[in-house]
Amino acid sequence: MSRFLSTIGSIMFKISASIATAAVIFGLVQAPAFAADAPVAKDALNGCYAEANWSVEASPAYVYGNGRQRAQLRTSFHKDVYAMRRLCFDMTKAGPEKASLAGVCGERVSAELKVYGDKAREHAVRQRSYCEALSGQSVSVRGL
Repeated sequence: MSRFLSTIGSIMFKISASIATAAVIFGLVQAPAFAADAPVAKDALNGCYAEANWSVEASPAYVYGNGRQRAQLRTSFHKDVYAMRRLCFDMTKAGPEKASLAGVCGERVSAELKVYGDKAREHAVRQRSYCEALSGQSVSVRGL
């Protein structure tokens, strides 16, 4: 019985996904979009997400761990990674709060630079460039 229900559930999911895609194609629903330079904003957002995971991938447990440990670290919840990813997403939205978000981004990168030292210098430069691209503001990072 449960196998039957899971099959029905997967069929319903596929149908709903097809309906949503058809609605976007035929113009019934507006597709989500970024700013005027969509490919640049999307690349910057993906890069910002990747750099948000840097603190996990630079940890000794990840560097010296086996594949199972690395997979567990990648999929487990990390408060600082979540906060940085959320900040990256919030910077893509248009609005007057972009300047304050750029300042928050600079503070977060400065804090990581303070914790990890010279090991994080290249990460801080990349993260600052992503924050500047997403917010459209200049970002100052203490220690660079």
